[in-house]
Amino acid sequence: MSEIKLKDNIVRLRKEKGLTQKQLANKINYSDKVISKWECGESYPDLVALKQLSLFFSVSLDDLVEPS
Repeated sequence: MSEIKLKDNIVRLRKEKGLTQKQLANKINYSDKVISKWECGESYPDLVALKQLSLFFSVSLDDLVEPS
């Protein structure tokens, strides 16, 4: 998994939906601090979180972690 692409994809998908980090956090039941850390590459979503993100954004896990 390419961490750089993952964080870039999370930011891109969130912005495409017009959401703030806090709004995304509320929608997938995580804190905005966690979303911020994912987007900065300070930490990475576990498999459960990746699945939630892929379902929320309606993208495959591959699309979430691969270059956009």
